[in-house]
Amino acid sequence: MPKEKTLVDKIKQHLAEKPLAKVPFTVFLPLDALNDIRTAALHLSGLPHRLTLSAIIESAIRRELVRLQKVYNSGNPFTPVAGASLRPGRPLK
Repeated sequence: MPKEKTLVDKIKQHLAEKPLAKVPFTVFLPLDALNDIRTAALHLSGLPHRLTLSAIIESAIRRELVRLQKVYNSGNPFTPVAGASLRPGRPLK
């Protein structure tokens, strides 16, 4: 029986299959979340995992997109909206 893939294996496979150009993107995170992500990256950056901060964040974003697609769009990718852009700034309270 084949060994079940770990999350790290799945992340590596996904990143290897889709070598798309990467672009910088700025987000604001709570300091505790940022510290937790940095700590995880430090622990997993060596062999055998070799995970980076970007890989961990990308994996989390992709998992959340899949969840949002299932909940709000019958599991389908959202259709791109030509010419649309998000409003800059913080959300209104």
